[in-house]
Amino acid sequence: MTAKQRLSKTIGIVSVLLVLTGLLAGCSGKTLKFNGTEVDKPDDVVKLIDNQWAQYVASGAKVSKADSSRCYFQTNDDVVNDSMLCGPIARLGQDQVGWDQVKLKGDLYGEKITLTAASDFSFSALKVESALYRPDGKTVDESVQLTEPDAPEAELGKLKIVAGAVPTASATSGADALKHQLTTPSSTLTFGEVKISDRVGGADDRVKAPAGSKFVSFPVTQQGNSSPFSSDVKKTTSFYIVSGTNRYEVADLKGPTVAIAVPGDGKGTMIEASYDGLSQTYDLDKAARVGEKAAGYYVDLQADAKKDDAHGAKLLWGDAQNKKAPFGIFDYNSDADRAPYIEGQGWAADGMIWLGVSISASSQLGAEEFSSYSNGKTDYKNFVATVEGKNYQASKVEKATGLFSGADQIYFQIPAAANAVQIKGTIEDSASRSSYSTKGPLSLKATYSYPSTTFSFAPQSAK
Repeated sequence: MTAKQRLSKTIGIVSVLLVLTGLLAGCSGKTLKFNGTEVDKPDDVVKLIDNQWAQYVASGAKVSKADSSRCYFQTNDDVVNDSMLCGPIARLGQDQVGWDQVKLKGDLYGEKITLTAASDFSFSALKVESALYRPDGKTVDESVQLTEPDAPEAELGKLKIVAGAVPTASATSGADALKHQLTTPSSTLTFGEVKISDRVGGADDRVKAPAGSKFVSFPVTQQGNSSPFSSDVKKTTSFYIVSGTNRYEVADLKGPTVAIAVPGDGKGTMIEASYDGLSQTYDLDKAARVGEKAAGYYVDLQADAKKDDAHGAKLLWGDAQNKKAPFGIFDYNSDADRAPYIEGQGWAADGMIWLGVSISASSQLGAEEFSSYSNGKTDYKNFVATVEGKNYQASKVEKATGLFSGADQIYFQIPAAANAVQIKGTIEDSASRSSYSTKGPLSLKATYSYPSTTFSFAPQSAK
């Protein structure tokens, strides 16, 4: 063999080796490991997951994806994560573009491990933190811009219930929870954080806001008569959603999350709760009520006075010891409670609350030991409630009504935040002589001083 022939043969062998090396490199890529073991044929794994994902996409809800959307290993250097990502993809019912994720499982065959899908695909909008890798060298096209598939258009001002969590405020107590509530005698609403978007709903009930409008969504719970001031009520609460000059009445506000399409950018949307002529407003953007209406509902104080403050006494008038001359005995117990609204009284003024002092008493009037007086009448005069040195006159007296059967009720309006109040006044008790009695004056009137009495109210959390 000549030198020329030997050189030609050598060049041919080298060329073949280079081609084979290039083919092997193109097919297998870098060596990957899963749980410490080399992955067998990673290019076949990718092809398998690509095909399964294509079938999954075709059989599910509407999607938008690019021609370059495909499946990738998640790797850290040469170590394969336990799940693969397929995408990017925009799914109907999802607010963000994301990835479909599938778990991997490995089966050992000799010294290598074969990977297959271990779960169904699930969508995730989380940011991809790991490196994405395919043995064929294809990478994610960062220039792709995907949009969610089209959805039906919603009606302006029509409330829609959407999936969501209950308000975070409902997990708090005391003053913190009260900040996120609207309360009427019939119900209490608790609100969560507001969200403004172009679309709401899941894949099955997705809708888009009409042109020039936005969806305002917020978590809300509604509890009937959940206030500590609850009582039997004869009226219902009307609810409204107010956006700019638009005011939409809604039949009910029950979540877990509700949404409504409103004109404009959705900012400044308010909730109104109207009961017996009084409307309270909650600002969704500021997560706070507007003004001081029905203020008593939002002070962290119990409705009933502390039990230790329940007072009773036996008041005496005239010759009550010997009962030989005109005499009077007024034996009473008194208590107090607070309420922003009282059936028959209506609403307390802004920033104020009704204070009801109930007096349950038995009284006796006589002139001699055997005389009998009937048709008795008790009057409460000059009753004053004092809060931090300022006096508030009694607004009204109701006889034999109130929290206790047979109790008389004296009403005051005091500052809603007052946790202690001092009460004093005068009691007049009068009666006429019975027709079958011949002794004593025709009528008697006894005057008693109701002793200065302090009622205090503990925080609701102290229950």
